[in-house]
Amino acid sequence: MLEQFEKTWPEGFYNTISSKVKTMATTTKSIKIGDSKMYDLNVIYSRTIALFSSDRDVDVKDVLAYELAPVPTAMFTEDGMRICKAKSTLKKSLQVEVSRRNAGDADVTVIDGSALLWTIHWPADGTVADFIDNVKTRLISYLSESDVYLIFDRYYDYSIKSVTRDVRETVVNRKHHLLLSTKLPAQKVVLSSIENKKQLNLLLFKELTEDRLFHLRGTNKHKGGLMPHRDQDGERRSRYELENQQEEADTIIVQQVLEAHQISVVSDDTDVFVLLLHHYHQAGLDVPLIMESPRKERAIVDIKATLSKHSEIVENLLPAHAISGCDTVASYYGLGKGSVIKVLKAGYELSATWMHHSSKSSTQPLPSSQPVMA
Repeated sequence: MLEQFEKTWPEGFYNTISSKVKTMATTTKSIKIGDSKMYDLNVIYSRTIALFSSDRDVDVKDVLAYELAPVPTAMFTEDGMRICKAKSTLKKSLQVEVSRRNAGDADVTVIDGSALLWTIHWPADGTVADFIDNVKTRLISYLSESDVYLIFDRYYDYSIKSVTRDVRETVVNRKHHLLLSTKLPAQKVVLSSIENKKQLNLLLFKELTEDRLFHLRGTNKHKGGLMPHRDQDGERRSRYELENQQEEADTIIVQQVLEAHQISVVSDDTDVFVLLLHHYHQAGLDVPLIMESPRKERAIVDIKATLSKHSEIVENLLPAHAISGCDTVASYYGLGKGSVIKVLKAGYELSATWMHHSSKSSTQPLPSSQPVMA
């Protein structure tokens, strides 16, 4: 093209070039993040110079097989860590359901407080006090059947879950000052905001521990525990053996389960499901244990029967769930919970550095270059 242009000189020196000039943007390979193409020419140049000037035995083809990016784009987006949004797939694919008739009567009901709040009637024209009254009514229904332990998350300023919580808060940015007399904002505005939810939890805690009439109505047959107190017959007692510094309700729930006998866990959370399976197996328990949703119309899960059905993968279920995306670990692009379950059921196990295939006669490790869970 340049030769043809030169032949028109000098008369055609100012003529318009008929063909568009090809720029780096149209000829260079790029990394696509979202809808944008990303280039970092300085990184490409500096890495190439470093590779060829180094005395180390480096396989250039192997190095250049990976994307040139400051973070693994399979685990991070331009907005931060990839958050697993389909954790429930794991629970649904493994759970063994049982009818309410066959579930048996629990001695202890351990309730995930955060999950419960989403299922309590939210009076559109009511106050915070009206909502708390509805919570009390639901708790009394549980207390009529068994002892109850109500557990909430703690919210520390510097938490390993900060990234996940920030992502969940993106749709809510208005902070309210909540009092018992405050007209209730929308449910999502309160329960999806850490600051709003902390205020509601503190008000709820105060009401549940100080309302003597609630204690007399609710604990005349069974005792109720709101960490770190235990209430029975209107009396509040400290339970030092139940105190801990865990911020995550999921792990506190499991702690309570290990101290009880015939238990019902009220939670929809997939993390709780996996933790129950893991610790039930590790502790060698044989007691009845069910997991039911705070929404009564949903299925009841028999943890003991689920463990029996999937005993061959339960040893690897907790680490597999973690590395494929949980609240504190990024999920991998294109790797869902369904894929994880298929890999485990195919006979693969997790070791410290890679997955290896398990056989009756020997254990053959996969090549170290093979990605975990690929």
